[in-house]
Parts: sequence; C-alpha cells; structure tokens
Amino acid sequence: MANAGMTNSKHRKRILFMMAIFILLALLMIGRLAYWQLYKSSWLENKASSQWTLSVSVQPRRGNIIDAKGRTLAINKNADTIAAIPRQISNPEQVAEVLAPILEMNIETLYSRLSANKSQVYLRRLVSPEISAEIQEQNLQGIIIVKESKRFYPNGSLASHVLGFSGIDEGWAGLELQYDSYLQGKNGIMRFGADEEGKKTSSVEYIRPEDGHTLELTLDIAIQSIIELNLEKALVKNQAESVLGIAMDVKTGGILGIAAKPDFDPNTYNDYDEELWRNPLVSDVFEPGSTFKIITMTAALEEGLVSKHDRFYDPGYINVAGSRIHCWKHGGHGSQSYEEIIQNSCNPGFVMLGQRIGATKLHKYITDFGFTEKTLIDLPGEGKGIMFNLNDMGPVELATTAFGQGPAVTPLQQIRAISALANDGLMTTPHLVKSITDKDDQLVYTFEDSNKKQVVSSETAQHICRLLESVVTDGTGGNAYVEGYRIGGKTGTAQIPKPGGGYYSNKFMASFIGLAPADDPQIALYVAIRDPKSTDGHTGGRVAAPLFGEMMKDILRYLDVPTQITADKPSGANIVAVPDVLGLTAEKAAAQLWAHGFVSERDGIANGVVVSQTPAPGIELELGQKVIIKTESASNQPVSLDVVVPDIVGLTMRDAGNKLGMSGLRIEIEGSGIAVKQDPPAGEVVRRFSVVNVTFEKK
Repeated sequence: MANAGMTNSKHRKRILFMMAIFILLALLMIGRLAYWQLYKSSWLENKASSQWTLSVSVQPRRGNIIDAKGRTLAINKNADTIAAIPRQISNPEQVAEVLAPILEMNIETLYSRLSANKSQVYLRRLVSPEISAEIQEQNLQGIIIVKESKRFYPNGSLASHVLGFSGIDEGWAGLELQYDSYLQGKNGIMRFGADEEGKKTSSVEYIRPEDGHTLELTLDIAIQSIIELNLEKALVKNQAESVLGIAMDVKTGGILGIAAKPDFDPNTYNDYDEELWRNPLVSDVFEPGSTFKIITMTAALEEGLVSKHDRFYDPGYINVAGSRIHCWKHGGHGSQSYEEIIQNSCNPGFVMLGQRIGATKLHKYITDFGFTEKTLIDLPGEGKGIMFNLNDMGPVELATTAFGQGPAVTPLQQIRAISALANDGLMTTPHLVKSITDKDDQLVYTFEDSNKKQVVSSETAQHICRLLESVVTDGTGGNAYVEGYRIGGKTGTAQIPKPGGGYYSNKFMASFIGLAPADDPQIALYVAIRDPKSTDGHTGGRVAAPLFGEMMKDILRYLDVPTQITADKPSGANIVAVPDVLGLTAEKAAAQLWAHGFVSERDGIANGVVVSQTPAPGIELELGQKVIIKTESASNQPVSLDVVVPDIVGLTMRDAGNKLGMSGLRIEIEGSGIAVKQDPPAGEVVRRFSVVNVTFEKK
C-alpha cells in the first residue's frame, strides 16, 4: 500500500507539472496573440494593405513667382510623366521593346527599370503631348501616365539671372534654388486596389498634393524691361564683352531691376554655356575705379577733414613712397576745391584726401559701408569684396584705395553703399522677395530688415548727394543728365587686371553709379560696360553715363516721378566735338587735336597717315582728354577712308552691331528685335565712322 501511495503521488506531481506547462504555453500563446492583435495591429494592417494596394506618388505644382504688381514671372504648365508599376508587368522585356522607340530610350535601361523591385518607377518625365498620346494607344498593363507640371518662364530671358531655373523636382539656380523649400510643396499619393497577382483593380484613395507657395518680388517687370533693353543696345553699340545694370529702392532696399547681358533663356537653359547662368552683379568682384571715390569723400566729410577753404593742387601726378601716380588728365587740373576734385574725378586730389584720412579711418568707413562682407541678398552665390588688410595698407595702397584702384567689390555692394547715402546715411539690406503666400493667399513670410544701420550722419549723406549732383551739372558726369530731373552720380573707369598680375593697357570697366531725384533720392542705379570697343571711347563718362541717363529717364517716367525745376543742362563750356583727322599725317593730326584742346596718342607708324581715331569724329569730349590715332604707311597707295555700307536687314541687334563695327561704322539703334530698316542703305559709300541708323522690330 505504501508503494501504491508513492506511485499516485508521483502521478499527481507529473500531472500538475504537465498542467503547469500547458497553462504556461497557453498564457504565452495568449500573450503573443494579444501582442500582435493589440500592439502590432497597425503594423499588420499596413503590411496587409501593402499586399493588396499600390501607391503612386503625385507631384505638387511648384509655386508661382510674380513681380511687385502681380505679373507672372514663373508658372507651371501641365505635362505628362510616364511611369511603371513593375509587379503589374508580366513580360518586362517585351514592354521595353515597345516603349524604347517611343520614349527614345535604351532597351536595357528600360528593362532594368521595368523589372526593378519597386512599387513604382519613372520611365521618362515631362514628355510631350505626342509621346503621351502614343503611350496611351499601346494600352500596356503596368504602364501609367502621371500628371505633373513643367516649369515655364513666360517672358523668356527676362530676369533670367534673378529667377534662375528648376529641374524636375528642385530649384537649381537663382530664386528657384534660394527659395526651393517654399516653392516645392508636398507630394500627394494615389493608392490603387490590387488582386492576388498584384494587378490594379480600382482606385482606393487619393491624397491631394500640397502646392508650393507664391513668391512676390520687389522687382518690377517694366523696370526690368527698361534695364534689359538698354543693356542689349549698349552691348551691341559698344561691342562690349558684357554689360550690367541694377536699380534699387533706396528707402527699402528692394531690387527693382537687375540684369546682365549676355544672358540665357531659363526655359532652355541647357542650350547655353553654364558660365552664363551665374549672376555677375551678385557673384563677381572687380575694381570699381572712380565710383569708389564717393566713399573716400564721405569719410573726409564725416571726420571734418575737409572744408570749402581747402585747395588741392594737381600738376598731373603725385609722388607717393617713390611711386608716381598720374591723373587721367594730361597736365592735371591745377588748383581745385574739394567740390572740384570730385567733379573732375581727380586722382591726385583723392590721394591727398586719403592721406588726410589715414589708413585706419578709411578702412573703418570701407568696412562700415559693407565692402568687406556680403550684403545678404536673397540670391545664391554672393561674392564678397576683396580689400587690403589694414596691416598691409602702406602709403601706396592707401593712395590707390582712395581713388578706387586695388580693392575689388561687387556691383551689389556698390549700389547698397550709394543707397545708404541716398537714404540719409541709413544702410538697408538688398532683397528681391517681398512676401510669400500659400495656395489660400495666406501670408507665410514677409521681408523685415533686421540689419539696418546708420553708417554716417544724415548731414554728411545729404552733402554727398549735393556733390554728386554737381558731378552731373559741372563735372565728368554730364552725359548722365536727364532733362527735367535733378540727377546725381559718379563716373568710373578702371583698368581690367590680368590673370597673372598687372593690368591690360587696352581693356577697361566703364561704369556710372547715381541716384534721382538728387534732392530727395528714391532710386539708385548702377551700370557698367566691360571692355567697350566703341568709337565713343572707353571711359565711364563717355559710354556708361549716357547708358545710365537713358535708363534713369525711362524709369523715372514709368514711376511717374514729377519733373522738377532743375539746374540747366551742363553748358558744355569745356566739352567740344573731336575734330576729324582721318587722312592727315600723324604730325598734322596731333597739331589739329592740340588746337582743339585735346591730347593725341599715336598707335602705329610715326610718319604715317591716320586711318582710325578714338573717339570718332564729332563725338563731344571734355577738353584735355586723350584721342588715340592709329596710323599706317601711305608710301605705296593712298589710304581709303571710304566704306561701303553692308546689308544688315534681318540681323539681330548684336549681329548688326558687329557687322557694322567690323566695317568701321557706328550704329544708332531704334526699337528692338530684328533689323527691318537701315539708313544709309546697303551699298552706299560713306566716310569711315559714319553712323548707320537701324530700326529693329520684334517678329
């Protein structure tokens, strides 16, 4: 009996142990089920859903870009994109053979995409309507057409350096790149039902994409057009390497127009050299020349280092630490007041002024006016000025900096500086985007200038504006005069540095920077012409000031700025027409020029005959300036000064200007587009350097 009791006890223990194991396993199974059913339920649902639904990404419409008056600069056009859902394609090799000639793609590339282990692949995006229609006709299982939008710039090349351009999914240059996160929007999704083989059955869900925001600019299409048309004419007339222009609202820092020629069409940007995509007004630096004298004069006035009683004597040069620095005027300007040294743009006068200021103080004003930092404009790729370090600014560096040789700055830095003077000494931040709104016209961003700073007193700033007006009425800036308005400004002529050091003797950057109206400035404008080859000359006063005047006149009239009682147009007492010395011997030509008040510089044979002169005959020039005469030997046969006028009807402005220039003739432009009329007509014989009036019309 004892053994039987022990056996029953063992059985009970075994049964209890087995029951415990069973209960434990049951609890584990219940816990596992609870884990999957409760905690992992959403994951299971998504996993299951992925087995019976297919998702296709839907691209949003990129945000628009509009000008200050709501006119369109960048919009979207509907376009089809060809995509594939690989698991719906049973024979990818056969489908690739069908699609390859239509999409103009490699069969192997198509096959690779069609057989990829992905829910969706793009085959070719933003195709033409013809390609899309042909794909639809094939009715291929697994091939879908997705509606997308293609970026379109309705004004062609207008403002191309500002707008930049975008690729299929993102901005690549200009504002398109700078504000890409605002313009892009958010993708939507289209989900399809699928059977057990992954075949599409029906549409299940559509999550609409969120379109990008709209950028409203400070830029005005009308002002932009005025700048670009005048730049195009100047490029042709001067046969220049490039031309630049920028207009700015001096009170707000808003850019009203900014352009460089040559440029590109952002609709077909790939057809242009990548070098043309860069905005030189923002990214490029170069020596400013005499426009920089404005900063030196401002520093001297603010520091009280110059007065109306001071005189500056200019014999034509000044010696600084063993180096002789020349004035542009042969023989110099003699004794001058401080007003006259800026009116005459006298280099020795500004060297003396720089010596009074000293390196430390001059460098401080250069820094205060922002020439050692970026302006923080809302465009990518901005450059920064290059200046002498204060420790490296010896007597010669101080002297050359005072009149604008040595430092290198961007056009944007220059216009910000003069705008500060026009704005009573308060410097603002240049910008292009005024506000950003969403698809419901709700404001999401508005520009607020947190970097304003007072760089000089309002008294000094107003004094400078009066001096700049006198440069136009009584000095080298007379060609910038605009009838009915008070204009202030400063000419600039800088030699272009060679890559390895030194300067080109025959390459210049001619510029003019100014403001209007001079007594209450609203607009600042800067123009520059790189390497002008015009018969009018190469100086800022001769080629850049007239360009400035034409632009400013049109801008002021467009803005409906009232005309003023102004000082008389510069009388021209010191400005006379260059005589015609073509065909004379070099000796007689030099004597003729001297008699009219000009200095001659010969290029060619000493006893030869003049075959070319720069500036051309009849061009009005300030007394004392240089006229270059080119001479050739006349020993064998007389030098012909007659030219047969070529036929330029049907040519673009640039081609017409080049053709006439190569023939030794000058061009006078009316209109824009394609040449439709010329006077004198083709075939007529005229004297070299004669003007051909050409009418252009848009086709």
